[in-house]
Amino acid sequence: TQFLQINFFGRKVDPLRELKIPYPEFGTVTSADEAIDLSKKIGFPLLVRPSYVLGGESMKIVINEDELEKQVVKILSIMPDNIILLDHFLAGAIEAEADAISDGKDVYIIGIMEHIEPAGIHSGDSYAVLPPFDLSEKVIKQIEDHTKTIALALNTVGLINIQFADKNRVVYII
Repeated sequence: TQFLQINFFGRKVDPLRELKIPYPEFGTVTSADEAIDLSKKIGFPLLVRPSYVLGGESMKIVINEDELEKQVVKILSIMPDNIILLDHFLAGAIEAEADAISDGKDVYIIGIMEHIEPAGIHSGDSYAVLPPFDLSEKVIKQIEDHTKTIALALNTVGLINIQFADKNRVVYII
């Protein structure tokens, strides 16, 4: 996808796609017209949220163009010139997160937490439990593998936290 491309030593790359780690389609917009255009590429439902906001303030799940336009206009009326993030929303997914530590060579999973609320509630506004109570061994293994792959790809030395969504036993990074 064109939305997750970063400039890596002069080359545009999509690191998650190269690592074969699934993620919901997403993009950024600065107007309602851009949001409508992007929604046609990503598809509804969409998670709409302002960039650089702590907690779930002004975050909303929308299911059609009318709701999308109203939410974008609302965000921009409160925070003019803000970038707005649109993510394809994985309805019915279970949210989880992994905490790990790495020395750049080895990655150790400290814990995997499962959120009580369904995906779509901002992690800062939700409850999580450790250890996970309802994740299958297959899902836990995917979370561990994705966490290790990402930490090593980023040359992480120190702590890392990654949020995931389990949708039909496929683990997406969110």
